[in-house]
Amino acid sequence: DTSKYLSFHPAKVIYSTLNRRDNVILIDRGSNDGIEKHMVVMDAKGVVGLVSKTMDNTALVATVINERVQLNGRIESTSEKGVVQWKYSLGSDMALLTAIPHKSNVSEGDVVSTYGPIGKSNVPGGIPVGTISAIRAAPSGNYLEAELKLKGNLEQLSYVYCIEVKESAYLEWIEEYGDQ
Repeated sequence: DTSKYLSFHPAKVIYSTLNRRDNVILIDRGSNDGIEKHMVVMDAKGVVGLVSKTMDNTALVATVINERVQLNGRIESTSEKGVVQWKYSLGSDMALLTAIPHKSNVSEGDVVSTYGPIGKSNVPGGIPVGTISAIRAAPSGNYLEAELKLKGNLEQLSYVYCIEVKESAYLEWIEEYGDQ
């Protein structure tokens, strides 16, 4: 039961962008409703972004299709980790998982989920991000990178959940669920 570790704050999307390098959504909940900067935001299928700014009654969310957003990703089948990031040329339904070791047994169809905090965000592990659709050597040649078909549907986004990690229970979460 994750309810003692996490709280889900529902919100309605009142504005969104899809065709910029720094795509955002505006939601109808803000600091008066318990929404805080760096909270992860998801729809029913997966991650859609991170809260970047809060006002009293609204909040701005930098979406996963924003070149400034990065998430720690974990390949469910192999437990290998990488960084999820987006590039404008990918369109609004794709992202990249970068820094995958060459020796990885990653395959097309593997699911990638979050595995924990990056920077100041308090992202819980195990939230679906996307499904691997293609794998190739990274431009540097040092790693592999994989294209992800995003789970969250940013083109038809109406309602989302902002996830609050209850700080007092966070260590218990790690003990029970690991770093996911």
